[in-house]
Amino acid sequence: MKIKVNKFVREYLEEFNVLMSYPNGKVCRYKDDEIINVPDTGFMEEYSTINKGNNACQMGSFSYSNAIIPRLDIKMGRYCSIANGLSFIAGKHPLDTISTSSFIYDPNFYIFKDASIERIKKSYTHTPYGMLIPPLPPTIFENDVYVCTNALLKPGITLHTGCVVAQNAIVTKDVPPYAIVGGSPARILKYRFDELTIKRLLELKWWEYHFADFDNIDPKKDINYYLDELEDRIIKRIIKPFDPKKMQFEELIQRNKQQILITKPTSQSSLQPTPQEQIKLLQDKINNLEINYQKALKTKNHLSYKLGEALIRANKNWYKGGYVKFIFEVIKIKKEHKANINNTQGKAYQ
Repeated sequence: MKIKVNKFVREYLEEFNVLMSYPNGKVCRYKDDEIINVPDTGFMEEYSTINKGNNACQMGSFSYSNAIIPRLDIKMGRYCSIANGLSFIAGKHPLDTISTSSFIYDPNFYIFKDASIERIKKSYTHTPYGMLIPPLPPTIFENDVYVCTNALLKPGITLHTGCVVAQNAIVTKDVPPYAIVGGSPARILKYRFDELTIKRLLELKWWEYHFADFDNIDPKKDINYYLDELEDRIIKRIIKPFDPKKMQFEELIQRNKQQILITKPTSQSSLQPTPQEQIKLLQDKINNLEINYQKALKTKNHLSYKLGEALIRANKNWYKGGYVKFIFEVIKIKKEHKANINNTQGKAYQ
């Protein structure tokens, strides 16, 4: 599946230390809006990486590829080392049909499509390729597999644990554990270790442990000395199997669908005011309240306001002769209002 890299994709990859840039292993090597191709399912264990290209595949911890991954259906174990130039033999044409030509199975190849329409007024009735050539199973790289430069592999084979594929080899069948193969077609040149040592390695399953737990075991010593030391640490429970975190491709695909929220820079006016500014704001509010209070007093002392209040009271008490009382109250209100005005004017001239 094709996905577009965004902030969430990068953060997820960085969380598991996969697909990081070289030599800075803490930074995702992809930039925003780059397109990468990933399997629909599967995982990459932490500390695994593909240093070239935009294709990914299932991969175990401490494995790396300096080659572009040609197929998404590769399943790779731990501690594998893949050199530049890895490629796969292309899909074949059917050999047991009337012709090997692609008119048999390809409805879109224009020379056959156009010729068929010209001849019989419709596209040729093709047979789907998958019905003629069964799909191949995934190509398996077990553990500690070393593939040298420019190796060519047949899809669907298994490279068993500990094997080595020599430079420019063309590999068309499974490679046994710890075998070194080379040539065209590839053949077994030799084995890395004797039969008993290979059996011991496979039984020990050393790749299930973190390499840092092997610290201070001398790799220059004989392989069986190394295995003795390693077994001793395992028996004494000094070390235990490594259980790495897994970056799931399904989750990566979901991260690709998340939307980035773009926030505008905060304007100066929305910043938190200083203490001095807060005091000034409070003073302004107090002044506004005082002004509003004085306006309210003036309104309450206005003749119309007082007459309105008297009318409301009269309306509420109409059954008690409220309207009759209202006439006398109006006369009283007008006299008091006039007296207040005269008093105010008199004070103004003093």
